[in-house]
Amino acid sequence: TVAIIGSSVLFGAMHQNISQIPFAFILGLIFAYIDCKFNSILPSIAIHFLNNLYAVSMRILRDANIVSDYAATIISYSLIIFFCIAGFVSYIVLAKNDKNFFKMSDKKDGIVSELSLKEKMTAFLVNPGIILSLVLFLMTTITNLGLINNG
Repeated sequence: TVAIIGSSVLFGAMHQNISQIPFAFILGLIFAYIDCKFNSILPSIAIHFLNNLYAVSMRILRDANIVSDYAATIISYSLIIFFCIAGFVSYIVLAKNDKNFFKMSDKKDGIVSELSLKEKMTAFLVNPGIILSLVLFLMTTITNLGLINNG
């Protein structure tokens, strides 16, 4: 839980766009949960790739005047509605088929993690991936602040 929330906060913060941060944070929670449940990062990478592919494609199509802003808005809202309905149906099917699918637990073979919250936070914060992410985030933020003040 600590790692899921911590990595989701960083995922949201790394987008560095105030309007994107809440959305990215929620997606970070979903991606991390998917990673834990399927014991693989590949599904999250595929979903993130498709999301970015859509955003870049729509931007290219709008910039080339192939798709109007109105059509792009209709396409966007249609996809949002479709994925909300698909997500809701998936939730119902998963919840019905596997009562434990949405439960997260430290239990493995009846053994509960012996780490305290402080130990979990320490393990999370000294992880090389988190340290690298924090350094990159701080460098990018400082650079962006410098460009804003000098620009």
